[in-house]
Amino acid sequence: MKVPKMRRKIPVHLQVTDKMRERIAAGRYKESGLPPELLLMEEFQVSRHTMRSALQRLVTDGLIERRAGLGTVVSERSFGGSWTIGSLDELLVASLANAPVLEARPVLAKNFPHLATLFALPQTRKLFRIVKLLTTDGTPYAVVHLFTSVTYASRIPRKLLSKDRLIHLIEQFNGVSSAHIKQVASAVAADAKIAPQLKMRIGDPVLVLRRTHTSSDRKPIMHLEMFCRPSHYQQTVNFSRQSNG
Repeated sequence: MKVPKMRRKIPVHLQVTDKMRERIAAGRYKESGLPPELLLMEEFQVSRHTMRSALQRLVTDGLIERRAGLGTVVSERSFGGSWTIGSLDELLVASLANAPVLEARPVLAKNFPHLATLFALPQTRKLFRIVKLLTTDGTPYAVVHLFTSVTYASRIPRKLLSKDRLIHLIEQFNGVSSAHIKQVASAVAADAKIAPQLKMRIGDPVLVLRRTHTSSDRKPIMHLEMFCRPSHYQQTVNFSRQSNG
């Protein structure tokens, strides 16, 4: 059995969680439910504590449920025509298998002055942009714009851009790690570019999520801007108090 490859500098239980999310989004456990914990530990080659931490994260995110007599099963809301997004991570993972890449090329920083400032680039320099369209049941629910440096992008095989999340590819091929994330949510009116992609009218309200990943020394390594149909998007944030013991 091929053991899933783990990435460096990312907690192992979170890597396991990501792999499980991808499988759930692909429908792998829809009928049979999740394998027993011991089999998952053997497959991922992790300890019981690590495996339980990963599974608990999926429970907290609402992706799986533990039912008496049935074991661990995938939450019913993860499938079907009424499927909606429960968290940002679910949305991005669900998009991996079938989100078409509308664009993947360098763009002038001067066309995105706020990003030129963020990445500390002269406006004559370029950023690398990827545009993806996310759909469910044939209905577009989000347009995602991903920005990173041209240097980072040049080290990533082009064929992988539609197969994994950009932040993972940047970490894998550039030896950097996302240590800090800042996210801002706001509402804007759909403009002449976004409205047709989301099959909305110009001026309709659109939810915009802007997420910046920075390294441990606070240098930006990726910026995401996601324009979402409000009717197809829900974000859930869970907070917990860290124990001082």
